[in-house]
Amino acid sequence: MLKKVFWPFLLLIGLISGIVIATSVIESVPTQFEVALKECGISPERKQVSLDRDGKGLFLDGHGDLEPGMPLKDSACVLKRLKLPKSVTAIIDNSFGSPFEREAIWDNIKVSWTYDADLGLDLYLEILN
Repeated sequence: MLKKVFWPFLLLIGLISGIVIATSVIESVPTQFEVALKECGISPERKQVSLDRDGKGLFLDGHGDLEPGMPLKDSACVLKRLKLPKSVTAIIDNSFGSPFEREAIWDNIKVSWTYDADLGLDLYLEILN
């Protein structure tokens, strides 16, 4: 009698353990943003960087005349690693001096940005899936 009750219990414990292990392995795979930051040598702990807990949202606070922030070369490195299309790069370059928020989407990534000479180029990126 004990054997009949014991096996389903062991099976349930094994199933739960498998789910917990699989979940931890899936969560440990770095997102595109985490990889790009690492490749550019930028710490996600840096003051001008805000990476969402799940790694699917990234804010880069750019350097401006009145507000210190991330140098443009660092933001450009991240965008290059994320394979930002040249057409979107051109739109960003041409929006300098425009206080309006702009956005673009490519390869399941959405980028929104604003530029102000005093505050710099601020970028918010999100993975759509």
